[in-house]
Amino acid sequence: EPVLDLRSPGRAGYEAKVSWPRPGEDELGRAELLPVAERTELVCDLDTWALREAVRQAAAIPLASRPALLAVPLSGRHLRRGRVVTDVVDALASGQLDPARLVLVVLAEDLADDLAVAAHLEELRALGVRVCVDGFGTHEGPTDRWSRLPVDLVRIDPETLSGGPLRSSLLRLTVETAHTFGWEVVGSGVRGTEQAAALAAVGCEYAQGPMSRRTVAALS
Repeated sequence: EPVLDLRSPGRAGYEAKVSWPRPGEDELGRAELLPVAERTELVCDLDTWALREAVRQAAAIPLASRPALLAVPLSGRHLRRGRVVTDVVDALASGQLDPARLVLVVLAEDLADDLAVAAHLEELRALGVRVCVDGFGTHEGPTDRWSRLPVDLVRIDPETLSGGPLRSSLLRLTVETAHTFGWEVVGSGVRGTEQAAALAAVGCEYAQGPMSRRTVAALS
């Protein structure tokens, strides 16, 4: 899925999306696969495979056009295991990808109250890897706690893209809060240029979503 830079129009990179094709039926996406896979350690292997494959594909792109940002979601179970640091380091080494290009996407609920997850992410950030929290603004909690978390970017829930004065104010306030902490903001669920323009107007740095090729071309 393309990730667009709203500050200087162009494609910043991609997020790796995992799906399971099923002949004759709808394919299963990460949202359907994850609850089942997380019942066992198998989800850690699935994460590791997806990470290695994403890095391999990104590294295969000629350097001049290689994406500056490669986002890969990781599960909560995997993030709690010490192996996550080794798995990420090995994937980067196998594809010889600059750690600064890799963004690990973490669910807000997996990070907010888990010291093990925070410690592992701190180790990875020390190597240059960046962390994006998905769902920022939808979970209440003390702002001083958020300010201490190992975060570089936050992704805004698609609900904040809904219209209306109240929603617009909420969107602006959420972006301003993230910027106060020094984080960049990704607007997700973007389907067209109007939504992307609204995000840019309140200071979002990036946009991603099921955009058509025409929308991507217009924003690039």
